[in-house]
Amino acid sequence: MEYRLPKVGDRVNIIEKRNYENGKLTTGVVRRLLSNPAEVHPRGNKVELNDGTVGRTVSFVDEVGEQPFVDPGQREEFAREVRSARNQRDDGPARNFNDRNDRRERRFDRPNTALEPPVKISDLPGEDDLR
Repeated sequence: MEYRLPKVGDRVNIIEKRNYENGKLTTGVVRRLLSNPAEVHPRGNKVELNDGTVGRTVSFVDEVGEQPFVDPGQREEFAREVRSARNQRDDGPARNFNDRNDRRERRFDRPNTALEPPVKISDLPGEDDLR
């Protein structure tokens, strides 16, 4: 399933976080992309409009026109579709990055190759070397 990603200059309908419960939408032109522009987010990519409003894209005005509201059930159905498409595309089960302990373990388990070996005192220049 192919989904359209928002770009700067697109006219979109967004939902602000405070309106998740009632589904009230705001229409405007995208000034800035706030979520990964190369990947579809299950709840809609986060954008900032020209008037400074921040929210997640629900639809594009050139496809469906201006919408005053959206059914929260429709948003959940869209999120399920995106998640299932992403899981089918990936090699294996979806990774859960919300588990902080798992991230911490992965970070500390790998060897730290960026550090150089410690410096020996004999390697440092002495008074005799500076004359």
